[in-house]
Amino acid sequence: MKQVLKTSVVWRLFRLPSGYLSITVFSTLALLGFGGASISHAQEELLWCSGSRASSPLCVEFREALEARGRASVVRDELNPVTDGPWNSTSLAEAENSFAEATALFADEFFGKSITLFDQSFNQFTKLKSRLQEAIEDRRTVLLEVAVTRRFDDALNGLADLEKWGAGDVASDRSDVLSMIADKDDLERARVSLAAGATEGAKEALMGLRTDVFSRERKDLLDRISSIEADAEFSRLVSLGASSLQDKKYSSAKNYFLKAKRLDPKSVTVITNLELIAKLQRSVQIEALQNERARMLSDQNFLRALELTEQLEAIDTSVVSGEQKELLRNVIEIERQLDLLQPQLTSLSSSRLRRSVEQLISDFNAAAEPQKFGGRVNEKFKQLKLRYDQLSEKVILILTSDSKSEVRLLPGGRLGTFKEITLKVFPGSYKLSARCPGLREKVESLSIAVEEASVTRHVSCL
Repeated sequence: MKQVLKTSVVWRLFRLPSGYLSITVFSTLALLGFGGASISHAQEELLWCSGSRASSPLCVEFREALEARGRASVVRDELNPVTDGPWNSTSLAEAENSFAEATALFADEFFGKSITLFDQSFNQFTKLKSRLQEAIEDRRTVLLEVAVTRRFDDALNGLADLEKWGAGDVASDRSDVLSMIADKDDLERARVSLAAGATEGAKEALMGLRTDVFSRERKDLLDRISSIEADAEFSRLVSLGASSLQDKKYSSAKNYFLKAKRLDPKSVTVITNLELIAKLQRSVQIEALQNERARMLSDQNFLRALELTEQLEAIDTSVVSGEQKELLRNVIEIERQLDLLQPQLTSLSSSRLRRSVEQLISDFNAAAEPQKFGGRVNEKFKQLKLRYDQLSEKVILILTSDSKSEVRLLPGGRLGTFKEITLKVFPGSYKLSARCPGLREKVESLSIAVEEASVTRHVSCL
């Protein structure tokens, strides 16, 4: 090798201009190992391939070989970190052999021949690089689509390839794929739990899913769980409702069946039981109202009895007759009139009061069965009638005057002037007034008791 290099250098020395002699000698000495550190063959060649010799065929060939080697080296260096690349070992060995042969030829200064082999190795390395890029892109596509395709094993294999090929940090992608695989396992665990009737265990597994890859399956299973739980709750409510119904706890039974109806509005069982409960509750309510009304009638609380009668009528018209309501209204009105008129019945001198009492007596006597009014009302009527009869006995009233005074009896009316006048009046309180021209009116009170047979009184202005 040294002999070849020496020959080459000596040949060039004789052909270089005189101005480059010292450089060439230095290059030769350095190449032979004399005087200081040695330099590479390529560096030595670059020293003399300058100036007017730069365009010589040999220098041109040398530079082209350098460029070809550089191109091949760049691609080769990019492939060096790759372990177990996506190619067969023969293809890589052929590229390496081409590069090694070209390097040997370059070292022996067969630049033209080395260019061909460097270009050949460049093309071989480039094809391998292209194949690597395609494989990397394919693995990345698998990763991007794994949430849809669910090819988890392929994704893990792809991650291993990318890691071997030095295609960047794949830790985050690996964590995502492992989370998806864990979700797949949890989903299967939820299915097994659900098949065994363990809805709580299934829900727990589903709630722990880490990704959205199985969101549709998760929703379907949760819907099934909700349906199963709803069915179980429905059965429980129906059972409680039936038990309460059997124990005649109608209110509780109704609540249970109403809750069950919210879960299954069309359930014939629920609807039938609710209708039955409504009938039973209505019967119980009617019975309770009837019992209370009976007590109110017994206590002669006719107003409350009427209210209860109207409530019964609102529930079921068949349990109330119009005669019952009419009787209660009559007795209530009669008692109201008795309570109103009794305190006023001190005299029958008021025609209005007298007519009201007479009408009340007439209405009472017209009643078909006044004994149904109860003892209290009958006693009130008896007292009012007795008082009325007492006040109905008129008393003889003898009035004397001076034949000049204008006399009036209130209530009553104008009596005029007289010397003596005899009247029949009802017991009670009256006023006598006498008027004379030019004199002040004189008014006197007159009280006539029931037991009096006759009363005499003088009245005049003087």
